[in-house]
Amino acid sequence: MENNVLVSICCLAYNHEKYLRDTLEGFLMQKVDFPIEILINDDASTDHTAEIMREYEAKYPGLIRAFYQPVNLYSQGKDLCLEVLYPQARGKYIALCEGDDYWTHPNKLQRQVDFLEAHPEYSACVHDTMLHYCGGDGKKDRPLLNHAADCDVRFEDLCNGMSYSFHTSSVVAKKSIIANPQDFFYVGLRYGFGDHPDGLWLYVNGPIRCLKECMSVYRIHSGSASWSAAVDGEYDKLREFIIGKLELLRAFRPYAPKDKLDVVDRAILEKEFELMYIEGRDADQRKPPYDEILAAKSLTYRAKNELKTLFPAIQRRYREKRGYTTARFGELPMQPLSLENLQKLTYDDYPGTTVSDECLVSVFCTAYNHEAFLRDALDGFVNQRTRFRYEVLVNDDVSTDSTRDIIREYAEKYPDIIRPFYQEKNLYSQKIDVYRTVFFPNARGKYVAYCEGDDYWTDPTKLQRQVDWLETHPECSACVHNTVLKYCGDGHIEPLLDRYEGSVDFSNIVPGMPGAYHTSSLVARKDILDQATDFYEVACKYDFGDYPEALWLRLNGTIHFLDRFMSVYRINSNASAWSTGVDGQYDKLRLFITGRIEMLRAFRPHAPQEVRELVDRTIRDYEFELMYIEGRDREQRRAPYDKLLRAKPFDYQFKNFVKCTLPGIQRLHRKKRGYEN
Repeated sequence: MENNVLVSICCLAYNHEKYLRDTLEGFLMQKVDFPIEILINDDASTDHTAEIMREYEAKYPGLIRAFYQPVNLYSQGKDLCLEVLYPQARGKYIALCEGDDYWTHPNKLQRQVDFLEAHPEYSACVHDTMLHYCGGDGKKDRPLLNHAADCDVRFEDLCNGMSYSFHTSSVVAKKSIIANPQDFFYVGLRYGFGDHPDGLWLYVNGPIRCLKECMSVYRIHSGSASWSAAVDGEYDKLREFIIGKLELLRAFRPYAPKDKLDVVDRAILEKEFELMYIEGRDADQRKPPYDEILAAKSLTYRAKNELKTLFPAIQRRYREKRGYTTARFGELPMQPLSLENLQKLTYDDYPGTTVSDECLVSVFCTAYNHEAFLRDALDGFVNQRTRFRYEVLVNDDVSTDSTRDIIREYAEKYPDIIRPFYQEKNLYSQKIDVYRTVFFPNARGKYVAYCEGDDYWTDPTKLQRQVDWLETHPECSACVHNTVLKYCGDGHIEPLLDRYEGSVDFSNIVPGMPGAYHTSSLVARKDILDQATDFYEVACKYDFGDYPEALWLRLNGTIHFLDRFMSVYRINSNASAWSTGVDGQYDKLRLFITGRIEMLRAFRPHAPQEVRELVDRTIRDYEFELMYIEGRDREQRRAPYDKLLRAKPFDYQFKNFVKCTLPGIQRLHRKKRGYEN
């Protein structure tokens, strides 16, 4: 009979002594004509939860299987269902209910399983749930959904959140699906929720049927993990929750049905809009495409937005008084950042899986007057611990310092790794692409990695980890990771990205790679990058190649992001970089933005249809910025750019008005600053 178990009921318990008996009795009262089992896990409770479990386990030895953890696994970021209960489950289906919720209908399981057995195309069957408020604040019990009839769960509701779809206590799902989640599940897990990614993954694998009847109770109490128990005074918790939902949707997008991508994109915009409100970035809500969401809000909301945008100082004081921080999404640190701590980490726990006697990776390193930094870069290369061979191609572009001597020193010391190339004439000044003329023709690896001579790698397992991923995921064109930004002026550091493991999509790349990756983190398939495209050639005329390469890689496969800091990008190590400053760099900045516009126009015919709107919007943003730089302020007032202007803060709009009203003064100002029209 054990081998014929049809449903495995999985229950997680922690300090649930007041509620657990109701939960277990709800399981035991089920009237079914098929075998079931009850798997319950105690996560090192500090009350009498474990004693209650032992009592029921002794009373129903053939039915209840209990697991007792010596230490709390939830606090270690472990998913107890995936790591403890699902591997032990023998049923074809999984039913879920936590130890403080309970079932109320004796035919619940029978009805759900009957439906799933009769409709094998469905991934799960759920039902409505009664919300029971335990706080004693007078809130009445109410249904979560209150559907008029049985129906399928809508994808729009799932994207918006589980409170619109179903509660976990109602789930009966196919084990083959729910026990094998994808990478976006772990994004949710990082933020403390697994029900939302579970729901999305179930939908991807088949429709989800929702029965209209309430057959379970979800207790909402002070001990609940629900973030919504209180918002006031829970600013950081709410902010983190919404960031988690936003990151989850971004990571889920590559798995979404193609005809539903617009739904996912809309949900992402809604979450970004909500995050702007929480972080006090009300002016950002006025910019496209968020202005459409703002226009749909109530008159009261829009009036408050107008006031907060007009009087930002008052808004800041209000937020400080309420204890709301003003950190931007990109400033939320994922890990304690210290270069010393990164370099002290031990990596013996990662043996790697890819083994080869062949050269699998060719590392490309460009060097020019990098004597102050190059040893860090070369040490990062030669210290890689891999189970395969790799090579490092270093090109010196006629440096005038001791860069060439340092390269010779390392080439003599590591002849099996370092392959030097010394130019007689500077290629960069001749607009010759060193990657196309030197690196790719000489590379022997299946994969290529990048790191310029003033950046460096910090993790000796970097190449092994990335190659392991690419070898086991042939659909991937590249694997990247997080990077530490190190400012050479004052030495302070910060993370490049505030995101978790998952896919890098067009939404991260097209707006200019702010949420994609840094070049020092890239390991990509050589056969893809070796094919230069027309939009890459356009970008090379303007001295940037990482942007079009990222677009080309995404066109030819997925790009996987590893949640690990494994490289350092030095900022302002090159005094000639356009980003060193805007004032005094007018011509360079103008040329850079012009290049971005031309490159995106050349890329547009290659872009998937669903990405072209994003490309067009990004082009308009760059054109608007170019108008500002070139003093064409009057053009910013014309359609379609007037919409972007209205989304700007009041002081920007006021300056635009003054410059358009008094063009003579504007011309004198620009002439004095050395700006050309």
